[in-house]
Amino acid sequence: MPRASKYLLILAKGYPPTVGGLEKYAGLLAEGLGVKHRVDVLTFRDSETASGTVDTNVKVKRLILSGIEPINWLRMTMTLLGWFVKRGLPDAVVAVTWKVGLAYIPVKWLVRRPLLVIAHGAEITRHAHSRNLVTLMRFVFRCTDRVVAISTFTSSILIRETGIAPDQVTIVPNGIDVECFNPIDAVEAKRILGLDNRMVLLTVSRLDARKGHDRVLRQLPALLKKHQDMIYCIVGDGPCRPQLEALVKELQLQDSVVHFAGRISNEMLDLYYSAADIFVMLNMLTANDEDFEGFGFVFAEAGLFGKPCLGGDNAGVRDVIIHGETGFLVDPDHSRNVQAYLKRLCDTPELRACLGANARKYVTANLTASHMIAGIENVLHELVAA
Repeated sequence: MPRASKYLLILAKGYPPTVGGLEKYAGLLAEGLGVKHRVDVLTFRDSETASGTVDTNVKVKRLILSGIEPINWLRMTMTLLGWFVKRGLPDAVVAVTWKVGLAYIPVKWLVRRPLLVIAHGAEITRHAHSRNLVTLMRFVFRCTDRVVAISTFTSSILIRETGIAPDQVTIVPNGIDVECFNPIDAVEAKRILGLDNRMVLLTVSRLDARKGHDRVLRQLPALLKKHQDMIYCIVGDGPCRPQLEALVKELQLQDSVVHFAGRISNEMLDLYYSAADIFVMLNMLTANDEDFEGFGFVFAEAGLFGKPCLGGDNAGVRDVIIHGETGFLVDPDHSRNVQAYLKRLCDTPELRACLGANARKYVTANLTASHMIAGIENVLHELVAA
């Protein structure tokens, strides 16, 4: 029997066209739920972001973002009061992070509508140095009716840091919007990029220290002894680019061996994913788990393109790479193991093909936006029916 349509209010700090991981998540969530349900979004925009919308299934109200977080919380709380008078009471409120969920707590006691909070990862741990913020975070999660964690690792961190009951947390993996990608033949993609007949290692990420680009670079001299045609393509930009460029020179690697593509268009990203033979990102945990891959979108994207992945054996990546089936998980600090897995992948095209095919099947069966929306919809159905 079809479920009745609901009225849902989503709270988010940012929302498309603002660019960012949480903003992208908020957009996918709202538009996906908006196919079957009435969905409103209350969010913020900075002074440089256009107030116009790119929305099809939802109504979005954007508040001006202040640099002072308590002002943002108060502004959203006061707006909620007027919003409920104007638009009516929702069946449930969904907060994309605990911080925007805080704005709803004072109103929750009045309207008595359930609150679902999404837990992504590092926003749970990065404020460990601030007793006040940790107290606020724990308060929000203890006032929440249900929490969705995007990975098993995020769920464990959340329970450890907040003390909420495990049965209050449901794991719903992130999902990628498959319609945003256009895989093409690898040979054709290499031809367009000028990489004909070369073995392509690919990393797509912000150039941060914890992404492990330097560890991949240090493996190249040994790999090049057998695979002289190899090229390591680094897509993305960030604060570590000067250090990485310096390391390339220190290792005496030529420009033809390491290519910094920088920020690229979606069309170019399709080409790089399609051309890759191996996707590698040796992600690491920072001290005290303050920053980590809550999920690992890029591994799922590479899997969609049928690419075997080599990733750090930590955090949310363990939910994306199935060790030995879709790729390999390795300790980024264990150089010999990293080299052994990279060499095995480089030397065995049959293994790459098998792992890549498995990765495509796994991603399309488990890690798409439609699967994510269905999972959250199930949680909301249980929450509203309770």
